[in-house]
Amino acid sequence: MNPFLIGENITDHYKKIDFTLSDTNEILCADQYIMEHKNGLFVIGLSEKHFLCNNKDKYKITNIEFVSNKSENDKQVSKKKKNCIKPNTIICNITFNDNYTIPITSHVKGKLIEINDRINENPSIVALKPINYGFLAIIDPNDVLKKEEQRKELISSFISRNNYYI
Repeated sequence: MNPFLIGENITDHYKKIDFTLSDTNEILCADQYIMEHKNGLFVIGLSEKHFLCNNKDKYKITNIEFVSNKSENDKQVSKKKKNCIKPNTIICNITFNDNYTIPITSHVKGKLIEINDRINENPSIVALKPINYGFLAIIDPNDVLKKEEQRKELISSFISRNNYYI
């Protein structure tokens, strides 16, 4: 990502998340970024501090499966319902080393408008280039966060770039 874009067109926020490996109880950094474009859209991805990005030799991404909001009982889901997500909605599951899976949640409320198609061809791009080409999804909160107070409340739950990289 061009560092000049941060601050001009994009404000980046971070969510600190701990992930525990089940067999070793090792606690790993599973932080995510939430980049807010000046048009109001949010881009979701793995932080550069995420263990999958920092330990590419030890942890190899083998699959990324995007999760549908369709339940097993539903034959079809309306387009409107299918794209609506909440902050705790799992947008994808990342499988690494063929036997571990980590869920990635959206952390924002809105409409899922795009998932990164590059990931289907090369799942490891999420760790290799997490900011530029490895983003996971784009979410439009504009229909949901109509009031500025709602947006500010959401943003206050994130960590700013300055505080994250201290």
